[in-house]
Amino acid sequence: MEIIDADDGGGVEAWIARLRHLAPDLVVTGTSYHADFSRCLWLAARTVAVRTVAVLDAWINLGERWRFADGRTSQPDALCVIDETIRQEAREVHGFSGTVHVVGQPHLEAVVARVAVRRAGRTPSSRPLLIFFSEPTAEFHTGPEYPGYDQFTSLDAFFAALPPGVGMELLVRPHPKEGPEVTERYRKRLGAWIEGRLTNEDPEALLAMADGVIGMTTMVLIEAALLGIPALSLQLDRTRIVNPAVDRLPGIATVTEATRLPECLRSFLARVTSSAPAGEPIPAGGLAMPGNAGDRLMRALKEEMAGVSRGPQCRPVMLVAPPGAC
Repeated sequence: MEIIDADDGGGVEAWIARLRHLAPDLVVTGTSYHADFSRCLWLAARTVAVRTVAVLDAWINLGERWRFADGRTSQPDALCVIDETIRQEAREVHGFSGTVHVVGQPHLEAVVARVAVRRAGRTPSSRPLLIFFSEPTAEFHTGPEYPGYDQFTSLDAFFAALPPGVGMELLVRPHPKEGPEVTERYRKRLGAWIEGRLTNEDPEALLAMADGVIGMTTMVLIEAALLGIPALSLQLDRTRIVNPAVDRLPGIATVTEATRLPECLRSFLARVTSSAPAGEPIPAGGLAMPGNAGDRLMRALKEEMAGVSRGPQCRPVMLVAPPGAC
């Protein structure tokens, strides 16, 4: 398998030329709804009669992942998805007619397993540590896509609802796609919080030390809940559901009404201060993800290769998106 650095990939025509040169039997991509990289690859591969497989690692923005800004669409020949819910959505809502493999979420499984080892034997903190994981909601969800809240309104609401005298430390972890302007806005908000500060530490390291996790719709909330870490999702005045998995997973307290925030926050903080040293991991519940996702994914790719292989000289090629594209 060859790993291709896609930074110099270009548009559809450039990829047509490159695929003709590489002559792969199968092209495997991720997906993105902010960049056209994968959509261009699928179009190019179809032009040169090469089969494509896209691995979808989230529950969100499925239709947008194969729609260009100008309205054109491009779909892969096959999908690898997390669960049966996404398989049905791809078929029934978005009209996907190709092969769909339900494989689970290999990265999520691996993160939870690694962090669980790091949290084993962990003792309670003398000053509980809360971590707010930011998302670029204000930047990427504008106009009709705006869900009614963003990272700043959520953190402001959290501060406003905190009961007095809470002896906890707060870390705010900006998203990699949030630039210096966002960091400065956070810095000003944290000025009034004595124990608050910004961090760029690795999310897994932060999960390993967290007593409670706060966010909006980030996958880190799901990772925290599966690890038994109290998790709070702030989606005040929500106008649409961005990540349905957050609502379905037990262990995540989702708040959509401002009037309920003080009560939910008190309950969340009580869980933080009374939780077991390492937390009690919970089952995936409503996510209905199959286990052994890594093995399932590899089996799905082998099935795809079996259908297109030209024998012992077959040459699968893995193409990866540019950094920050997904």
